[in-house]
Amino acid sequence: MIAIAKNCYIDWLRRNNAQMEDIESFQFEDSVNIEQQVSQKMEYEQVMEALQSLPPEQAEAIRLKYLEDMTLAEIAERFNVQPKTIKSRIHDGTMKLRKKLHHTGKEE
Repeated sequence: MIAIAKNCYIDWLRRNNAQMEDIESFQFEDSVNIEQQVSQKMEYEQVMEALQSLPPEQAEAIRLKYLEDMTLAEIAERFNVQPKTIKSRIHDGTMKLRKKLHHTGKEE
């Protein structure tokens, strides 16, 4: 990627008759942390797998709340229940997820 950028820069300098600077002296910081992205992806997959072990109403409420950013009222309307019921489902499901994920983490 850096080689492509360097060649584009050199081409631009030639086309515009500009003075060439030593691009090798520039320090480029990698704004993408691959290790962190892989770790986050693995954690996400663990959570999604654990989510499947929950009762369907809890799993769906959590998905709608955290993945689709729906409000408690919107989710309650979809399920035709009170918002406090959805809040309870999300809380109970989240506690089960934490317990399951914490237990899984200790085994590794």
